[in-house]
Amino acid sequence: MTIPILTFVLLLVLLFLGSPIYLAIGIPALIGMLNAANPTMFLSACYAGLDSFPLMAIPFFILAGKLMEKGGISKRLVNFVSFFIGKFNGSLCITGTVTCALFGAVSGSAIATSVCVGGIVLPSMNEEGYDNVFAAALMGVAGTIGALIPPSMNFIMYGAATGVSVGNLFIAGIIPGLMVTGVLCGISLIMVRKNNANYVKPPKEKRTLKGFIKVLKEASLSLLVPIIILGGIYGGVFTPTEAGVVACIYAIIVSCFVYKMFNFKELCSAFGEATKLTVQTMFIVAIATGYARYLTLEGIPSYLSSVLQGISGSPLVFMLLSILLLLVVGTFMDVAAAMVVMAPIMHPIAVSYGINPIQYGVVMTMALIIGLVTPPVGSNLYVMASMTKLPFQKIAVKMIPFIAGYVLVMILLVFFPSLCTILIPA
Repeated sequence: MTIPILTFVLLLVLLFLGSPIYLAIGIPALIGMLNAANPTMFLSACYAGLDSFPLMAIPFFILAGKLMEKGGISKRLVNFVSFFIGKFNGSLCITGTVTCALFGAVSGSAIATSVCVGGIVLPSMNEEGYDNVFAAALMGVAGTIGALIPPSMNFIMYGAATGVSVGNLFIAGIIPGLMVTGVLCGISLIMVRKNNANYVKPPKEKRTLKGFIKVLKEASLSLLVPIIILGGIYGGVFTPTEAGVVACIYAIIVSCFVYKMFNFKELCSAFGEATKLTVQTMFIVAIATGYARYLTLEGIPSYLSSVLQGISGSPLVFMLLSILLLLVVGTFMDVAAAMVVMAPIMHPIAVSYGINPIQYGVVMTMALIIGLVTPPVGSNLYVMASMTKLPFQKIAVKMIPFIAGYVLVMILLVFFPSLCTILIPA
């Protein structure tokens, strides 16, 4: 048991020192496997980790997200949401957050959501006098809704790692995603009113039927994306993996031939960026799968289960402790890698406690997503700092109330499992 624990400590140290994620996971995994009775098991496990039908959806959703990111969809969604929200103190906070939820249902990516929506909303917030740090913090956290609202690549990874239905996970993410959206809107409005002197009251804007028809016409094809994807999956027309292909074809048709945002060179660029991101993601998944397999062979899940049961035999206490553990892991590890490493370990323990695997999958995903806005990994945090040229430390402090709102939603899901399962067909 000593070697597995030392490899995990080494992993945390390498991550803290800023080592690339594939090295931070790969080196401890290789050391562990060389110490194991069958070192070739590591390579076999890496291959098996990629030999999964649900994982085939990831390259297609990455490509679809890139196409939609560059295809003008985010701007049209912002205009559509802004028309309905109207103009009042704090209206841009709600517009940005709701648009993140809608764009998340299109891209399935947290970073893409923050970049695309934030790139449009942040300049408007600055013009109306919003504090730059506050605006960046809100868009950084709101962007993570893109990793929770289906189709979520994190749900695909959890399903591939545990055998849980990806389609059911997609359905289970709808209500929690809407809850997070509502909580972030509420917190942002409270913060705006608390600091009312710092903001300029926006000019009133008259809404007309003609204006509604205009924004609806512009955004209609963008709004159809989640309807086609999710409707097709839940209607049994195609699988989540096939839905990724459908999303790519639809994005190419809309972006190239309807919105006319692409020429051949830009289309090739989108494919190139998607390919690079896919290779990086899949390599991390392979390495992390090998490491997770090593930990399983060394009995870490059984050991961790006995430790947790020694603390308490209560499923409720286990859920709360696992949230705390996952929040710490998400702070040091990329979401994809953390999901592949932790899901095979924690899922069987949760099932042994009688916890609904769908509920646990949603809670685990949310806990790890928070790591996107917390240092030292904090991808969304650093993206917003780069976009706004602001110190990431200041943005991180402003994010605390929004992160607290995220945690509140997780706690509600723990006490009320039906919030995750009520929409799933019996």
